[in-house]
Amino acid sequence: MHLAARLGLPLVALFPLACSASPEETADADLGGVSQAQTALPTQGELRSIAVAPSGARLFASNNPETITGYGILAATVLPGSLSGGSRADTATFGGLAAAPKATMVGSASLDASCPAGYVRSAEVYVAHIMKVPGYVALGVVSDTATTIEITGSVDAGAWAQLRSPSFVSAAAARDHFFGSPAPRSVSVPAKQYVQLGAANGGGGVYVDGRLSLRSTSGCFAPYVVAQRQATASSVPTTLAQGNVAWPGWYKGGGAGRSSGMYAGDHVRGQVQGAFTKAGQSFGYRIGTTEQSVPAVLRLADSSAVDFGNYGVMYELTGKVDVSGADCLDIDVELVSYVDVKPQERPTWGVVNALGYVPKIYWNGPYRAKLGDAAPVSGDAVLYADKNPGMPADQAVPTLRHRIGSLTGIKGGSKPFEVALPVPGMITVPLGLVLTSKVSKTCGSSQQAVAPVPDAGPRPDEADAKAPPTDTCSGKADGFYCSILAPYSGYYCVAQHVEYGLQCFQPQKCVGLKAPYEIACR
Repeated sequence: MHLAARLGLPLVALFPLACSASPEETADADLGGVSQAQTALPTQGELRSIAVAPSGARLFASNNPETITGYGILAATVLPGSLSGGSRADTATFGGLAAAPKATMVGSASLDASCPAGYVRSAEVYVAHIMKVPGYVALGVVSDTATTIEITGSVDAGAWAQLRSPSFVSAAAARDHFFGSPAPRSVSVPAKQYVQLGAANGGGGVYVDGRLSLRSTSGCFAPYVVAQRQATASSVPTTLAQGNVAWPGWYKGGGAGRSSGMYAGDHVRGQVQGAFTKAGQSFGYRIGTTEQSVPAVLRLADSSAVDFGNYGVMYELTGKVDVSGADCLDIDVELVSYVDVKPQERPTWGVVNALGYVPKIYWNGPYRAKLGDAAPVSGDAVLYADKNPGMPADQAVPTLRHRIGSLTGIKGGSKPFEVALPVPGMITVPLGLVLTSKVSKTCGSSQQAVAPVPDAGPRPDEADAKAPPTDTCSGKADGFYCSILAPYSGYYCVAQHVEYGLQCFQPQKCVGLKAPYEIACR
């Protein structure tokens, strides 16, 4: 979904529409132990919680405020002594925000035992759809000693386009970081000087989004995300940016709001396990809910005490399925968006399709998986509703379910699996990792898990009599192919394996690849 030229900083300019969707709260019973499969697709309330623990580098997040009305610091770990102003709330626009906490630092400034207070040797940066900026959003650092900062990530600048939700460009930031594109680059930083690593133009009503990694080759640094009038700056702002600040307690009276500051980790790791006895059983686990959210270490006081919904965080899940009884089973592994699509709902982004509905994106992001002894697979899950069924969408809308692959041929035994995926911006959680059993025809053999390939139109090699009559990369050159099983989708092959998949909004069909990660539809 690279929609415009790269600008040198891993921030993504997005579209001028709605703010990020809020995670949905669900009741959760402590089920513990091995999860016995249900006899039907689990409802949202039946999804199991995953016990996760934060790990990896600290996550430096900037999502508060989202809508900018005044220039200055958006996120920091060290505030300048000359800082002016208190609350960042734009009381002229959001009168009820006058009681928001003052924007002072809260938490432990000891982020790295080998660094000064507020400084780190590495950080994962997540800039979450900053919008309506009358200028630029920039990322900069101040280092305690001369060093080189190594940067991994991407920048894309774009605007609203036909058949595109803001989530498509937000997902591009997550995707580039997840797959390590583009190649790392470095910037020299003198001691005790502010150095801007880059900026994205937020003018014209676009969004700015980004996901990147910063590593210092020596010494420590304090990171800053700022909103500024000009393209470049040589010093840290002495004011705080203003906008639609959402302080702790903003969402359902809890400690959650929008994040700004340093959070405990950019990864969460957890384990899942399920037991099957026959075909037609399923169970699932919740991803991205409040109880899993990574806590803040050092934040602005008007911002969330947790990284609400774990936006920008990588989930790394390991699991095992056990099969007992006489049946030989395959276990399908799916990602399911658990949302309610209300009758006649008109979402705030999307375009009206031929049926008169507005497709709404609920999840859009990459993943990797290793299912049993099959080769690893990777792809994109784009989950959306293009209908208004007036019932829980996870039970009724196929486009809100994405099949990763299968654990095949299990009888009286078990197989392990691994799934890794980041939580991208502009989505709605919870997401369900759902496993469902079906009768297998492959007991005693091992088959490669096939990445989910939706429906698409004519393949580039359709006329080739040697092309296999199925959606596979086996025997194919690297490149993009429209699916022969699902006319609205296609897949990209690398080294004879599916690298990722893309979908058109139905009833349009795939006709090829327009640009990297951008499907051509008709």
